Amino acid sequence: MFTQGFSVCFSSLALLKNKEKGVVSCLRNKDREIIRKIQAMGITPGQQVFVEKVFPDFIIKIGKNKIKLDSEIVRSIYVRVT
Repeated sequence: MFTQGFSVCFSSLALLKNKEKGVVSCLRNKDREIIRKIQAMGITPGQQVFVEKVFPDFIIKIGKNKIKLDSEIVRSIYVRVT
């Protein structure tokens, strides 16, 4: 019998705060060009992201790479908060 508790929080990357991290769950945007742009940045489901800064620029870290994101891209990335 499984007795340990767990929680899964699925959120837009835009809702994360400074120094929070998560794993990319999916990319959602009606504009396929935005999805292609996100993928070209190397952001894909399964990757761990760390929020370096949210203001004035939204900057994430994936591995050793820091990436500055615009607001439409940030709202298109969904993560499982870890």
